[in-house]
Amino acid sequence: MTQSRPATPRLPREPEFIQKDAQLQALLPELRSSDVLAFDTEMDSYHSYFDRVCLIQISNDARDLLLDPLSPLLDITPLGSLLAAPEILKIFHAGENDVKALKREYAFDFGNLFDTHLAAQILGFERHGLAGLLEQHFNVHLDKKMQTSDWSQRPLTEEQLIYAACDTHYLIRLREMMLTELRRLERLEEAASEFERIQHTEPARREFDPLGYLSIRGVRDLRPNALAALRELYLMRDARARSLNCPPHRVMSDQVLLVLARRRPRDRESLKATRALSAWRADEYGPEILEALCRAKASGPHGPIPRRPRRGDSTNGLKPSERKLYDRLRTWRLSRAEKRGVDAARVATNRLLADIVRLRPTSLESLEAVPGMEAWRLREYGEEIVQKLRGAASEDR
Repeated sequence: MTQSRPATPRLPREPEFIQKDAQLQALLPELRSSDVLAFDTEMDSYHSYFDRVCLIQISNDARDLLLDPLSPLLDITPLGSLLAAPEILKIFHAGENDVKALKREYAFDFGNLFDTHLAAQILGFERHGLAGLLEQHFNVHLDKKMQTSDWSQRPLTEEQLIYAACDTHYLIRLREMMLTELRRLERLEEAASEFERIQHTEPARREFDPLGYLSIRGVRDLRPNALAALRELYLMRDARARSLNCPPHRVMSDQVLLVLARRRPRDRESLKATRALSAWRADEYGPEILEALCRAKASGPHGPIPRRPRRGDSTNGLKPSERKLYDRLRTWRLSRAEKRGVDAARVATNRLLADIVRLRPTSLESLEAVPGMEAWRLREYGEEIVQKLRGAASEDR
């Protein structure tokens, strides 16, 4: 018989919800004297177009704090000195997005970070997510539905508060376990390099891509008139999402856009007949949908779909001979990762492999100059990479 999991984990101490300056000011001396602090944030990106930080969690050995940045009575800026302090270790789990969000909203600086998600990857753990790690090491079961919870709502439920506190409560103990393993496997330098990278990551500006409809699955099956309709519907959806401050998919899904683009209804009756939208959505968005389809009809059929390079594809521009070498290095990387017991990206990212192929270093000294080839990576893999490159050069002669 399968044992049922508790709906809400129990913590050995009550989380403290901080909504006023006086509460935070009273805690700052204790926080500043802490050697280690665990941090996390909750955002409303699943529910908003312009996402924002809705909760900041902080734990030390004695307390679990939940700070409310949406409270008009609480100034969050004093946290900046804690996050930047080199003498205080800050622990995050998958903290890159947290760092970006806190930099974007508060211009905080960061120093002395440890990321348990990255550490789990570097150690070759089978489970990297926080829920999996807490279940494995502490027998704590988190409800995954809380990941899409609306953190902008007030008041927060007891379930939300406990879930949020769990995100930081166990990180200090988890980090201690991981630190022991990193030292045992002599991978601490590798981890420190990744933690340093996270500290300096910068938030990217969210920019709307007017050609994003070309990336919708199924777009290449559309005829030119339907493709023109999809373009106008895509633009309309984004404008509506901005005005409502909600994610575009909560206005209409990609699949709904495809159905409407194929059917191209001409009036309210034919729009409802598509059954692509619920009755209230058909009433709410109907005029805008029909206007978008009229614009598409007036603009005429869509031209040929341009070949769009995949966003972030580091192999763009590689010559056929370079792609051959790139594929060989990827095969070597996979074998090396399996031998070391880590994910392939921990050996070398696609970008690093592509840069190596472009620059073709012939010695450890020249390989060291390739961006992303840190000292630990050079020691661990450098000789093998150079040998692969030399072998490829001999075959080319």
